[in-house]
Amino acid sequence: MNLQETIAIWNGALFSPKTTFETIKPKSNLKTALAWAAGVGLLLFLMITATLLLTAPQDVADSVSLLRGTVMAALAFPLSLLVYSSLFFIFAKLLGGQGSFGENTFVISSYLIPLTAVWLVLSNLLSAIATLFTADFALLNSCVSVLYALYGLYLLILAIRAVHGFSFARAVATIALPFVILLVILFSLDSLIVYFTSQLSSVHG
Repeated sequence: MNLQETIAIWNGALFSPKTTFETIKPKSNLKTALAWAAGVGLLLFLMITATLLLTAPQDVADSVSLLRGTVMAALAFPLSLLVYSSLFFIFAKLLGGQGSFGENTFVISSYLIPLTAVWLVLSNLLSAIATLFTADFALLNSCVSVLYALYGLYLLILAIRAVHGFSFARAVATIALPFVILLVILFSLDSLIVYFTSQLSSVHG
């Protein structure tokens, strides 16, 4: 897939997601999704390094560390994408989803990668401006992060619907279930800790 096609898909995924997700699903390619993630991760790392060189050169490590960081950036994004996609794919399948893992990952990556790139660029740009002009953009940065999270959630729901043929409610359930289960586990662990602590206290008392 060439650069022009990639930009067209990313643009469609961000600004006309319903149509785009349905259109690209049959063309899903897991290797392309991972290549997108690696490329954007690498570019963002280089951009952040360049920003540090301009605003805080003392924080930039030696060349060996930079090389290690470059390799890690190229690997971290694809691995994160796989984990993220796997989480929702598992629960989609439990709820009767029909899409494949490749379709799930490709469609999610079509919005997640460009949206994350835009968010990181804006966040680092605001941080660089704040450093250069000794301004406080913390509130604005927080607003950008909240908008990123909310729009990302909306796009994830649409992506799950398109890939697995779900209703809106089932797509929401696919996304909510992992977090509900996590909260139940954490609550159960907390209750067990409190119970055993009280038992130990009564024994020693």
